[in-house]
Amino acid sequence: MTQPQSSPKLLDQVRQTMRLRHMSLSSERNYVHYITQYIHFHKDRTGQFMHPRDLGTQDVRNFLSHLAIEKHVAASTQNIALCALIFLYKQVLRMPLGIIENIEWAKTPEHLPAVWTSRRHTQKRGEAPRPRPSNIQTNKPSVN
Repeated sequence: MTQPQSSPKLLDQVRQTMRLRHMSLSSERNYVHYITQYIHFHKDRTGQFMHPRDLGTQDVRNFLSHLAIEKHVAASTQNIALCALIFLYKQVLRMPLGIIENIEWAKTPEHLPAVWTSRRHTQKRGEAPRPRPSNIQTNKPSVN
């Protein structure tokens, strides 16, 4: 007597779908990690995990905002989590997710270039640029 075959578990379905699409192993690890975090974030009142099929757009928004506000993740990390959840709903569960609005996005740090002139620095800070001294001599030949 054969036992009825059950459908693969959710994370196995995610892995299988990613491998069929020839996605990288690092993407697979990241997606599975954030999908697992998403599932653990949404427990019902009895402490039972809720299946993503029973969750929706508002739950995705709450999770992504939680990553930014409470976990203080980088913007790129939050974006990976968003891509993982979109993949889960669109490719694995085949459920439309809808438009996700009012997400609290992680702040991207302002990077200054490694080589930064003092003129550009003062312009960046909103100050008036200092005039260049006129007594600087150069080796350039004068054009007549």
